[in-house]
Amino acid sequence: MVLRVNKNELGITPFNLLAMLNSKAVRKQLNNLILMDTTLPNIGDRWKDINLDISDPLKLQYLDEQVKNMYQKRKMFWSEYANIFGING
Repeated sequence: MVLRVNKNELGITPFNLLAMLNSKAVRKQLNNLILMDTTLPNIGDRWKDINLDISDPLKLQYLDEQVKNMYQKRKMFWSEYANIFGING
């Protein structure tokens, strides 16, 4: 499944959505939504029941900036790593 964030007036971005989906609040909700189907976990369409707190625009902006910053650092790391070992890509 691929989730995409369309332009919206709520302040939701791909970066803060990623942060929210990895939050303790969402992980706690997943405990009640994931069912064990034989030996494999299965969430089915129950992911649609996950509640995200988007009530604080400043918090959304903060999450967006922090996650963007982390991805920028990650990009720099892999670029420098590739330069050290002569990896093109």
